[in-house]
Amino acid sequence: MNTAKGIVSIVAAVFAFAAALLWFKSTVVKVPPNEKPNENGIIEASITSDGADVIATARKQNHWNKLGALAASIAALAQGISLLIPST
Repeated sequence: MNTAKGIVSIVAAVFAFAAALLWFKSTVVKVPPNEKPNENGIIEASITSDGADVIATARKQNHWNKLGALAASIAALAQGISLLIPST
């Protein structure tokens, strides 16, 4: 295997592994409900489930999903490039 093909394959593997970790993180992240009063002394309402603020948790999961998708797309691009590099 030539050096360029090997490097691109390693990049693909690293980003595929990163995507797996980022997507796993998106499945376990939880944001606890905010129970602190705002400047008016009011505790803002939130939808909670299983001890987590549903809306805030969904936003945080979306963040981690975006990063996972970015890493997966880089891995796919690197793998595609690796396939285009002729073996010597």
